[in-house]
Amino acid sequence: MNKLRAMSAFRRVAELGSFTGAAQDLGLSNAAVSNYVSQLEADLGVTLLLRSTRHVGLSEIGKAYLPKVQAILDAIEEAEDTARGLQTTPHGRLHVNAPATFGLLHVSPFVPDFARRYPAVTLDLSFNDRIIDLIEDRVDIALRISRGLPDSTLVARVLKPIRRAVCASPDYLARRGAPETPANLAQHDCITYTLSDSAQDWSLGGVRYPIAGKVRADSSIAVRDLTLAGLGISMMPRFIAGPDLHAGRLVSLLDDHPTEDLTLHAVFPPGTRPSVKLRAFVGEFLSFLGDPPRWENAA
Repeated sequence: MNKLRAMSAFRRVAELGSFTGAAQDLGLSNAAVSNYVSQLEADLGVTLLLRSTRHVGLSEIGKAYLPKVQAILDAIEEAEDTARGLQTTPHGRLHVNAPATFGLLHVSPFVPDFARRYPAVTLDLSFNDRIIDLIEDRVDIALRISRGLPDSTLVARVLKPIRRAVCASPDYLARRGAPETPANLAQHDCITYTLSDSAQDWSLGGVRYPIAGKVRADSSIAVRDLTLAGLGISMMPRFIAGPDLHAGRLVSLLDDHPTEDLTLHAVFPPGTRPSVKLRAFVGEFLSFLGDPPRWENAA
C-alpha cells in the first residue's frame, strides 16, 4: 500500500464528503479511491469513514485522525515547495468567500492589484450571505462579519472592528424629524435587513429597542438605497454607509447611544497551515483596508 496516497484519498473523501468528488479532485477512479481508503482502514484496523448509499461521514476515530493527516500532508507539500524554491512565492488556487455586499464593496476593488502582484495565484471568489461549509466548498479563507464565531473548530483571525450607524436621509428628517431617544424609533419608519439579528429590534447603548416599519429587504445594498431615497431610518454597517455619511447624503442619529459593534474575521478550515499564499492575501488585504478602515475615510 502507498500510505501517502491512501492518506490523500482519505483526506479528500472526508473533506468533500464524497468518493466521487474525491476521485474527480485527485484524478483517479472511484474504485481506486475506495480501494485506497479500505487499505488504510485495514492497515490501521479501524473504521475511518461511515458509508451509506447517500452519505459518507467520519467515524469518531476518523474525526480524530483527519487533522493529523491534514497536518502531515500539508507539511509534505510545504517541504516540496521549499525544495522547488516556491516557499516565498505565492502560487496555486485560492478560494475566497465573503458576504455579498462586503465582497462587492471591499474585496473586488482589492483583487486587481493583488492579482497583478501575484500572477501565479489563481483566485476563486464567491460572494454570498449564507454561511457555507468551508471544507465541503473547498474554501481557503472566508471573511465573516459577526459578534463572535460560534464554531470553535474553525481557525480564525480578527481583522477589523465593524461599526454600525443608525442613519436617515436629510429629506426624511425634514419630513419626519429625528428620533430624540431610541424609544422614539417605534414611531418612525425603520427599514430593516431581514438576514441580520436586528430585524425586530436594535441594540443601542446596550439596550434593545423595538422598531417599526413597512419595508424590509434581504439585500443591504437595497436597504442603503431605500434609506438614501428618504423612505425611512436604517441601521447599517459603516462599511456600507460610510461614504454617504461623509458626503452628507445620510445623517448619523442617536450617536449618544452606540450600536453594538461587529468584527470582521478571516476564517480558515480546521487544520489549515499558514501557507505563503494565505499569508500574502491576509497581509495585503489588511494593508488595503487601512487603519482606520477605508470606509471611515472621507475620501
